This record gives sequence, C-alpha cells and structure tokens, in this order.
Amino acid sequence: MLRIPAGNAELCAQTFGDPTDPAVLLIHGATSSMDWWEDEFCERIAVEGRYVIRYDHRDTGQSTCYPPGVPPYSFADLVSDAVAVLDGVGVDRAHVVGMSMGGGIAQRLAISHPDRVETLTLVATSPDPGAEDLPPMPAEAIAEFSSAPRPDWSDPGSVLAYLVNALRLCAARSVPFDEAGARGLAGVVLARSRSIESGTNHFGVRGAGPGRGDLARIAAPTLVIHGDEDPVHPLGHGQALAAEIGGAELLVLPHTGHELPRRSWDTVIPALLIHTRRSAPRRRESTMTGKPFSGFAVSDTSAAKAFYTDVLGLTVTGDDMLAIDLGDGHRILVYPKPDHQPAGFTILNLAVPDVGKAVAELAERGVEFLRYDGFGQDEDGVMRGNGPDIAWFTDPSGNVFSVVQE
Repeated sequence: MLRIPAGNAELCAQTFGDPTDPAVLLIHGATSSMDWWEDEFCERIAVEGRYVIRYDHRDTGQSTCYPPGVPPYSFADLVSDAVAVLDGVGVDRAHVVGMSMGGGIAQRLAISHPDRVETLTLVATSPDPGAEDLPPMPAEAIAEFSSAPRPDWSDPGSVLAYLVNALRLCAARSVPFDEAGARGLAGVVLARSRSIESGTNHFGVRGAGPGRGDLARIAAPTLVIHGDEDPVHPLGHGQALAAEIGGAELLVLPHTGHELPRRSWDTVIPALLIHTRRSAPRRRESTMTGKPFSGFAVSDTSAAKAFYTDVLGLTVTGDDMLAIDLGDGHRILVYPKPDHQPAGFTILNLAVPDVGKAVAELAERGVEFLRYDGFGQDEDGVMRGNGPDIAWFTDPSGNVFSVVQE
C-alpha cells in the first residue's frame, strides 16, 4: 500500500501491474473505499497490460478520516485528491474510470485537468442527479432506502448487516442477489476501515459536481456504462451523459442495478480494454524499459499448443513452456500445471475485425461457444448490440477465451 499526501490529508492507494503499461485510475463512489474495486477485477485488467491504480477516498479505508458530521473538505478537494494520486504514483495521464460519485469526480477531472485524462469511463453516474428532466429515483426505492435500519456503528456485526443491505438495495431485482459474495466483500471493506461511519461525511460535501453545461468541454474519448435497473440513477441518466458528451459511447448492462456485479465483468472488462487502447498515455520517464508479459497455466502444453496453432491460428513457440506471440514484441507465457483449475474469467481476448466470421470459422474447426444467462447471445453464441460484439469459448484446459470486435 502507498501513502500519498493530498493537501492536509493522506490517501492510501494501491497499484496492480507494470508501471510502464497504460495507467487506469479507478475512482469509486460515496462512502466507498478502494476495496469496492475488487482485487480480481483489478488483476484481470492489469494482466491485459494496464497499470491499475485504486485508492481510498478521504473518510474511507486507511486514508485520513474525520469525525462524522460536517466534512472539512469540498468536492473540489476530492477532485484534487485524484490528481494527487496520479502525482503520487508518477503518472502524468491516465485512463480514468469513475463510478457513482466517482463518476462525478471523473467528469470534473476531465474538465478541469484535461491534460491528465487520456480516456474517460463513467459507470452508474449522472450528469446532474437532481435535474428535473432526468428520471427520478423510483418511489419504491426511495421508500426502501429511507426505511433501511441504521447500524450501531460500534457493533461490527450491525455494520456488516447494514453494508450488505445497502448492496441489496442497489442491486437489480430481476436476478438473485449474491448475498454470500456481498457479505464477503463488505467484510473486507469493514476490516480495512479506520472509521466506517466517517464515510457518511461524503453526503455533506460542499460544492457541486461538474456543471451540466460543461460536459461539452470533455475532450477525452468517453464510454458510459449503465445498468438497465439502476434504482439510484435510472438509465436515463446514463443516456443523457452519453448524449451530452461529444462522441461518447453507451454500454447498457442487462439485469444490473447501481452496481458492477461479477456477472457483468466478462462484458465490462473487454469493453474497458478496447476503450483504453484508443490512445497511448504520455508518462514520466521510467527505468522500467523491458517489455512486460503476462501468463497463464494449462494442464497439457502439447494439447494447448495444437489448439492455439491449428485451431486459433496463433504463433506459438516452445514445447514444455509455450510463448504465444501477439505481435509488436508482446507475448504471453503458457506454463504446465498438473493440478490446473481453470479461472472463472476470460484470460485472453482476441480482437477480430468480424466476430461473426471468426465464430463461424472456429465452429467449423470444432470450437463450441459458451452461453451465459441474461447476456442475450444469438444462435451462434455472439452477444451483440450491448458493447462490442463478443463470443466466449474454452481451450483444452478449460481456460476461457473470447473473440471480440476490434
């Protein structure tokens, strides 16, 4: 963990991946520490060649905390904190991803510090939460949030139940709520928090977020990601953002509320990786001059090599230890592991000019494509019209690959 000075506060930050890779700065929402950007989410982005940075806001996690009440800082300070984090890790420009209140911070960062923002990704956020022309929070959601029992902040069990219930209220109603996963994540957040109650200071932060009229000034390529069942900022807020920021793209997540659930990651992460390829960040000089590479395990390298070369048409060298050549000097190491267990996520995304054609060719070679509930895939297994076209399959060891539209 890193300790970064930010004005009269000290922020706790963490990085994943190689500092020479393009930087991705993750900014979460009100009351949220860095832990809400789950470790596996960060690792999956980093392994694809991104330098991922997450941090605790003031009054969360291990950053400076103040007594609950009126916070001695403003919204502008929270924006300045993001700049301080970039300075603290030695990054001049980053691909900035903001969720909920973090999306408001990210918008203001792109407007007031355009030289620090390479691309912008806005998740479950709004151009103006109180605007009369945007859909309000549903009455049912207002009633549920208002009637939610307040915790005994001195009782960890009470606080844990409160956090899990807050996640439940933000989640989509059309799919089962993952209570076990929510409880595990909330436990991590609680264990790392100096003063969990201090996070409520965010609701009293002075100063407004970005002015809606300023959105047209955002020059960074922008991707808006929004759930179709968001009870806090209904979908119209995401649609308005995409319409008011020039050239912005909108990715609607089905069966998703005010959240970024694990079931959405196989859609969100490829979209984020494609979006952050749009331009190369200009960063400070570094002594890390070698070309980074990632790797994964297989149970049988002979079968893996035959599949990667004969079926996928990739260039592979080696026998016991394989190297997949991705071009431009980049490679992926593939190593044998007898007790290999496939990961529960996509480990390699293959960008192609025509997903439908790629799927047809692979199907002719015996590849069977995976199907996921709620993803709206067509008869060939391709998910279309909700971000980049994408289809998933496995290698002989059960590792999940995808072909995704360039």
